[in-house]
Amino acid sequence: LYVDRHHRRLGVGSALIRHLEKELKGSQISHLWVHNLHDRISGAFFQKQGFQCVASIENYYSDSSPQSVFVKQ
Repeated sequence: LYVDRHHRRLGVGSALIRHLEKELKGSQISHLWVHNLHDRISGAFFQKQGFQCVASIENYYSDSSPQSVFVKQ
């Protein structure tokens, strides 16, 4: 999920998550998984959407940045 910086904090990301959840409702998919570059801003966004951080993988990216893993049921 990527929202252009000029459109952030306007509810675009939240609307995209809600749309995805609506599309998946009634399907056999029971969990949404998100893998992203570990940072406070995106982490706070996904937690606000009801996701839980279940893992942080150190040195995941080539520049040694960690990756966070979030899940929502």
